[in-house]
Amino acid sequence: KQWYQRRVRGSIPDELVKRNRKLQRKVAMIIATDFACWIPFILICLLHYLEKMNASPLYGVFSIVLLPINSVINPLLYDDSFSGIMKNIADRIRVLKAKRRVSQSNETRMTVINNSVE
Repeated sequence: KQWYQRRVRGSIPDELVKRNRKLQRKVAMIIATDFACWIPFILICLLHYLEKMNASPLYGVFSIVLLPINSVINPLLYDDSFSGIMKNIADRIRVLKAKRRVSQSNETRMTVINNSVE
């Protein structure tokens, strides 16, 4: 009951809340990438086991391409500096998109002005 009262009053430090959210996002990304890399392999194996398809040629593709991608991604997700790099890339993409929107709206205005002058 005492913890609940502290939580309601907002005495849990914002830094702790931010850290917990960051950890939750990291765990969600790890689960999502593992799911994305392993589920196709598991489904192909299941279809092969049920004799719906011959998956023998695909095993090499999975073992050489798809599963190693998961092995490369996981250490990056565990590393805190990688999330900073990804945030920086996302910020730059947002800035470029905003610049493109401004540029397109300026071009539209110029076209309207040029058409009205003629």
